[in-house]
Amino acid sequence: MKKLTDRLNSITFTPRSTVWFLLFVAALTYTLFFWQRGFYWDEFPWAWIYYRLGPAMLTKTFTTSRPFWGMIYQLTMPIVGPNPWAWQLLAIILRWVTAVLLWKILRALYPEHPKPALWASLFFLVYPGMGQQFIALMYSHFYIVLSILLLSIYFSILAVKDEKRRWLYFAASYLLAAVNLLTMEYFYFLEFGMFFIFFQMLPGSFKERAKKAVLYFLPYLLIFLGVTFWRMFFFEFQNASYPYVLLDKLKADLFTGILYFLNQVLLSFWRTVFESWLMPILTIGISGLGPLTLSLMLVLLFSSIFLTGIYLFTFQADDSNGKNFANRAGWIGLVFWGLSGGSVWLIGIVPQFNFSLDRFMLPFMLGSSILLASLIALIKNPRLQMILVALLIGFAGSRHFQLDEIFRSDWRTQQELFTQMTERIPGLKKGTIVLSNDFPVTYYSDNSLTGPFNWIYSPPGEMDVILYFASIRVGKTLPSVEPGQPHQLYYIGPTFYGNTDNILVVDFDPPGCFRVIDPEVE
Repeated sequence: MKKLTDRLNSITFTPRSTVWFLLFVAALTYTLFFWQRGFYWDEFPWAWIYYRLGPAMLTKTFTTSRPFWGMIYQLTMPIVGPNPWAWQLLAIILRWVTAVLLWKILRALYPEHPKPALWASLFFLVYPGMGQQFIALMYSHFYIVLSILLLSIYFSILAVKDEKRRWLYFAASYLLAAVNLLTMEYFYFLEFGMFFIFFQMLPGSFKERAKKAVLYFLPYLLIFLGVTFWRMFFFEFQNASYPYVLLDKLKADLFTGILYFLNQVLLSFWRTVFESWLMPILTIGISGLGPLTLSLMLVLLFSSIFLTGIYLFTFQADDSNGKNFANRAGWIGLVFWGLSGGSVWLIGIVPQFNFSLDRFMLPFMLGSSILLASLIALIKNPRLQMILVALLIGFAGSRHFQLDEIFRSDWRTQQELFTQMTERIPGLKKGTIVLSNDFPVTYYSDNSLTGPFNWIYSPPGEMDVILYFASIRVGKTLPSVEPGQPHQLYYIGPTFYGNTDNILVVDFDPPGCFRVIDPEVE
């Protein structure tokens, strides 16, 4: 044991190695079997629309939701192409970039605390609450916007520190802030975190710091108000997907609305800061994996814990009192955490661990990671700190491995579905409505599978067929199955035109075979 300790002491890693260690952890956590993952959920229809119906149709798709976010797709999709594995790699790289940017931000704010900055970046990188990393085409674009926000924050910090290049950094930060606000709502209120960063960085009395922080923040506030004004009065689809549930409750009954809001906040805090990290530990024994896959997961778990522990043990950096980091960074983390909830609580949502509501964990990742690192910094025993961080990183990796198995299983099921379908149904008449049972998949719906369905059965530029799960569509989206009824559906861009004269009923429940149901027989 002493020899091992002596060898470890002879190995040293400096803060400069952090960027590469973050890349190593990203690869260990997310790259296993990346080539066996595919397209999922909304990204499958988007891929079909762009690569078969054309870029203009994808632009139309985003006009009713996030038109500026859709412009980013126009830049990335022709470069990356229709290959799922390429999008998987891009999503991993971008996730790593966001962690590196957080590391840079914390190092710029708290240069005397490299270790807690490393912990926060690691937590941010492998945050286990958000389980949709492998929906890679879509979340690559989330991470692009998140990177833009983090880069804006970093430039604003550099602007305060570097008087010579101040306005150059501020100009870049303003531009990036506008891009963040225009593209999506997930990180919308995080812009207000700039004010608290300025206030903490600036010297002087409370009054002097507050006054100067307001002056520095004023351009960001004007950008925020300008974009908000556009969203409220000029973007007609602002509330098309999500109504402002919280405002409606406050208007109906102020006291009840306040209690509802407090419940949202407290439940979100427990779930995003603590339960997200406890869940992988508490559920490790109920993974539902087969013996071989479970063995591989355990190897990954112990390898991650061991290698992270080795790196933390050999990480050589002078670090001052952790309590100081906790006091300063903890407040910033709490501010960012609270601001994250603005876009989520407003629409009446509390983040969940189940798909698809786990996507609302995404804006909380930043504040939660800084908060957790601040809490660990309060522990006085350095070895206990390292052990705890290594355990959390290892178990978070096991959580993503379990999710990866479900994603890969869904992709295999989807491939088997369409392989058997094309063998039994070589072609379909234009305007055919296909009714099916609910397929045994997690990350697909009938809506998302309609994309590849048309990729197979429709010529380029057309939408000839549509897939409905009968249990949720008949009597609702499809009002009647009586013959001779025309049916029309606007499908996030193109419009499907069909008739109930052309209904095909199928069943697919693996390991059973795909079946075409004959109404005269069954």
